[in-house]
Amino acid sequence: MTNLFLLGFISLGYQIVILREFLVVFSDNEITIGIFLASWMMMSGLGSYLAGFFINRLGSAKKIFSYLLLLIAFLMPIGIILIRIIKPFLQRIPTEILGIGPTMLISLLIAMLFSIFFGIWFVIAVKMAFITNNNHVGRYYAFEVFGTVFGGLLVSIIFIRFFNTIQISLFFSFLIFLLLFLNFSKKYIFLLILVVACIWNSNTIEKLSIIYQWKPFDIAESKDSVYGRITVIRSGAEHDFYENSNKITATELLSNNEEIIHFPLLLIKKPKDVLIIGGAYNNIAEVLKYKVNSVVYLQPNSVFLQLLEKYSNDETKKLLRDPRLEVLKIDSRFFLKRTKRKFDCIIADVPAPLTGFANRHFTIEFFKEIKETLSENGIFIFPLLSSENYMNDELKLLSASIYNTLNPVFTNVSIVIGSKNYFMCSEKKLNINYKYLLREIRIRQINIKYFTRYYLRYILRADRTKKVNEWITEKISEVPINYDFYPICYYYGLNYWTSIFGTESFRKIFKIFEKNRLLTIISFSAIVSIILIKFKKFYWQTVLLVISFISILAEFLIIFAFQSVYGYVYSKIGILLALCLFGIGMGSYLSDKYIAKSANIFRMTKIIIFLNLIYIILLPFLFRFILKNPFYTVSIFYLLIFIAGVYVGVLFPLVVKGYGIVNEQQIGKFYAIDLFGAMLGTILVSLIFIPIFGIINSCYLAAGILFLLLVRSCL
Repeated sequence: MTNLFLLGFISLGYQIVILREFLVVFSDNEITIGIFLASWMMMSGLGSYLAGFFINRLGSAKKIFSYLLLLIAFLMPIGIILIRIIKPFLQRIPTEILGIGPTMLISLLIAMLFSIFFGIWFVIAVKMAFITNNNHVGRYYAFEVFGTVFGGLLVSIIFIRFFNTIQISLFFSFLIFLLLFLNFSKKYIFLLILVVACIWNSNTIEKLSIIYQWKPFDIAESKDSVYGRITVIRSGAEHDFYENSNKITATELLSNNEEIIHFPLLLIKKPKDVLIIGGAYNNIAEVLKYKVNSVVYLQPNSVFLQLLEKYSNDETKKLLRDPRLEVLKIDSRFFLKRTKRKFDCIIADVPAPLTGFANRHFTIEFFKEIKETLSENGIFIFPLLSSENYMNDELKLLSASIYNTLNPVFTNVSIVIGSKNYFMCSEKKLNINYKYLLREIRIRQINIKYFTRYYLRYILRADRTKKVNEWITEKISEVPINYDFYPICYYYGLNYWTSIFGTESFRKIFKIFEKNRLLTIISFSAIVSIILIKFKKFYWQTVLLVISFISILAEFLIIFAFQSVYGYVYSKIGILLALCLFGIGMGSYLSDKYIAKSANIFRMTKIIIFLNLIYIILLPFLFRFILKNPFYTVSIFYLLIFIAGVYVGVLFPLVVKGYGIVNEQQIGKFYAIDLFGAMLGTILVSLIFIPIFGIINSCYLAAGILFLLLVRSCL
């Protein structure tokens, strides 16, 4: 049992660590995460499946197990260094964004090097603990899951905050060597001493590997936060800040810093209270040039704030001590839902909706929260991707959907084309005229670097504004409104990203799904029906595959809905994931102890499928109720995700017992099927179901799949 618990602890903990490293090299969006997780689960499943075939032909399981653990222990720290070393070979410069092809190739190679061995570990550990009947299969599965709960929470909430990734991977190696020392041979004491020495010098290893990863740039500092790795690149007296692979700000004043601040503030006679969401201190410095009473700056990433302050110049550090400034380390949606304050201007300097997380700042619910927080005739501004001379269809659709989403909320929506496209929203008509802006700059005596007469005259030319408006209105009739529970801009963002970094085939696939939603649902249901009917003799395998798929789908839907309602609160997302895994473990343990002992396994399976169907059908109604009563129902989310885990946990022992003949080979196959179902769910829910169908319709689609499975079970 200890081996299985340690497997869960190390496998998920290391998966979190290596995924974070992966996102530094590749784009940190749902496509990249989905590809990585799918590769990881596929190779882990393949490892457990293959282990069932050759385990009995290779002699002593204990001997094989010791060699396997040695291999994993050595590979884990090497894997972190390998990803960092490989980056310069994949990119011409460290900031180059890599496309889908390299992402898929490298994720598969990483999964082959690591997760395949974790799958083998599971089968060998089960063989070593196996008792001649199947009464304890659920307990083996439960102990592995309990390990993942502990490992996931410890790494994501504690380790990431206080240790670097080299130290964490070496700690996992230390645990394996300790297990070998205590249970296999005392000779492993030398390896324990070696890994302790490496941990002692890990800061040097960490620093050298990151310097190599980012060469030829001069790295001032790199530090992990719960949101990603913040890397500071030095260029003379200035510094650029990157979160994973994306540049987020610079200490040097740029034209977009002036544009996003001065466009709205010059249009407000006497701005008193200003709210800044995202961005950095350059934005704050520009706001403080006005005679404002208060500036509230929202930035949840405390590590980013620490590094930003550390590498700011003396003038900026002086501004940070301005009594008018209030810095809050809090999520923007979380703040907006709870504040009673009103602001004359709200500036959302946030990334474009190229990810599900970023999409939260472009939904109609978010815009309504903004309007509730604006004072009368206040102005709201945010940037979108630049498109001065050309806008492809993907960007037209994205911009049109955002414009459509703003229109029901704000009376006046204007677009200004600067270094980016700025959406300016208010209840009053905005006089965006370069002569008026220049007069206000002169009257208020604002020292501005880029807002010259010639620059303003150029960017506010009528023909430029007309051209962008024509591009957007061209697609207005084709696009729906962007909702929290129907994040269509997330889909358009993915489509835009693939148009730049992806391939034509990916864009075609996305467009087919988006333009033929009903046909896609019918086709998917038909495929499920064919599988259920065609493979009658594989009934138990099909049940596990479908339930694993539905379970991971439900988990994603619940987490996505939670983010939409409460904002991104890292510790609470960690609790949600832990509760789901805990539900799997508890379900498996209780099923093994009580339910799987039932004389009629087939009947019990049908009951569980039916209950799961009712649960999925109720999800949309519960989500809508929570949306209307967000302050009293957070515990419902915790309960829902726990139940999602319980269903798959309960069914695993039932399926194994229902199959009949049980040995380590069969358990390896069932474990592989479980992972394969989760892999399919991860890909489909993050890339197709949520962005194209939305949360509510995805629930109904999942209910339809379960209904087909229930009908098949009753035949």
